[in-house]
Amino acid sequence: MLRPQPLLLVLIAFWTLTPCLRAADLTPRDQTYQQSIRPFLQKHCFECHDDSMQKGDVRLDDLPASFDKLAAHALWTEAFDKIASGEMPPKKKARPDQAESARVLAFLSTELTAADLARRTASGRVVLRRLNRAQYENSIHDLLGVHVPIKDLLPEDGASMGFDNVAAALNVSSVLMERYLEAADAALDLAIHTGPELKPRGWQQAMGPGMGNPNDYRLKQGVKYLPDQTFVYFSTGETANMLDRWQVIE
Repeated sequence: MLRPQPLLLVLIAFWTLTPCLRAADLTPRDQTYQQSIRPFLQKHCFECHDDSMQKGDVRLDDLPASFDKLAAHALWTEAFDKIASGEMPPKKKARPDQAESARVLAFLSTELTAADLARRTASGRVVLRRLNRAQYENSIHDLLGVHVPIKDLLPEDGASMGFDNVAAALNVSSVLMERYLEAADAALDLAIHTGPELKPRGWQQAMGPGMGNPNDYRLKQGVKYLPDQTFVYFSTGETANMLDRWQVIE
């Protein structure tokens, strides 16, 4: 009878104990993921979201069990929303047990919240970023009172998670800075008059029953004449006044 070699016994013992050693190395969080979350995904998600069939351009079979990276965090958030709303798995597929879904949602909620808090602690809630095209255009309009289609003069902004005002997607390059300066010049050219000196235009407004009477008190209450041949009447009285007719006198 052949006696087992010592080396063979050592290898057999090591091979048998390896799964136990690996399980012992796992944190409680990792154990929960391996024992509950991963099997749930394999049963209900991987059929439509693996390397061979990535419905909606979503692949979950290689999604890391980490939540600190923005890309992974966004995908886990989307998975959480789909499971919580009942949209996934689809209605035609076998529905997961309610307790099983609740366990998965509780795990994801805890991990996603912890990742958000860690990121806010490290970098603050709001990341410093530049204005996107629409915000820059609105700011110029408010500051200078001019209406220039500045957004059309600037390159399209990058997007992250469907939004174009996320700092991670709003990169700045030398070419982009040149385009922003060109847009600013276009706005300043319209806001600053560089032609012949403008001469003020005067007019008089007469209104109400006292039309033509220079002592009519309503003439002193303020009228603003607009370019479209209309005017705004500012009344300081406590009651509203009716304008029976009006006339512009050049």
